[in-house]
Amino acid sequence: EPGRAFWLITKTPQRVDTAPVAGLSMPTYAPYRVTLEPGWNQVGNPFLFPIAWLNVGFDPVRPEPPVAWDEALGQYQDADVDTLLPFEGYWIRNPSSAPVDLYFIPHSEPVLGATSIAERAAPEDSLAWRIRIEAARGEARDGRNFAGVAAGAREDRDAYDRSDPPLIP
Repeated sequence: EPGRAFWLITKTPQRVDTAPVAGLSMPTYAPYRVTLEPGWNQVGNPFLFPIAWLNVGFDPVRPEPPVAWDEALGQYQDADVDTLLPFEGYWIRNPSSAPVDLYFIPHSEPVLGATSIAERAAPEDSLAWRIRIEAARGEARDGRNFAGVAAGAREDRDAYDRSDPPLIP
């Protein structure tokens, strides 16, 4: 289903290619809607070109930014995803108890005037800091943990907070 993603587990490490069947893009004359259920959802870019996360609208609640898997490191990426690549899957968490609609706007570059939370906070927040906390035992590792301070942060959950993605299958 366009806009959805899934894990595909193979016996040996390899990239899966759909060749000779070409992938199809959704029409680009209007935004493409994907509904997120409460909690974690696997989502994919419904277009054949990269989409800036800033070009993904939402209604009625802002979901957490996408989380990507880093094949080379065998773990989730630490940084927020800025660009959703075609034929890649991402975890996105809907923090509300009701469905949320995402609207993929078919532009590869961020829409003029759109800025991320980090870009808005960085210039004016000279006292901001964060520290990474990593736990490891043998081969198991958890490194997506940060603590810090930012001028726009609240004591309750806000746009700076991130949830741990689900365990890999």
